[in-house]
Amino acid sequence: MPWHNFEFALAGVGAAFVTGAVVAFKQRATTPFKLAYFFAWPTAGSAIILLLSPEREDVEKKMREKGTIDDNVMKEMQQMRKSQMEVLMAAAKNE
Repeated sequence: MPWHNFEFALAGVGAAFVTGAVVAFKQRATTPFKLAYFFAWPTAGSAIILLLSPEREDVEKKMREKGTIDDNVMKEMQQMRKSQMEVLMAAAKNE
């Protein structure tokens, strides 16, 4: 499972917010605690999910080995993913 710099950066920022929330809580500083706590969950939680979730290629390889997916289904999925990305890119350009 390859890890990317973005995931580690997000984990570092999340850890900083969690640490800040703990320090602010111990000092009874309510506003800094609320801010740090508010940002800790999205950053640390997203980092954990990104670091622990398997890569798409690994999942596809396992599915091929088990026989639950074949090349035709994979091609259909790739075409759907490509068309979804095209729609998203077109919508982003229109904004």
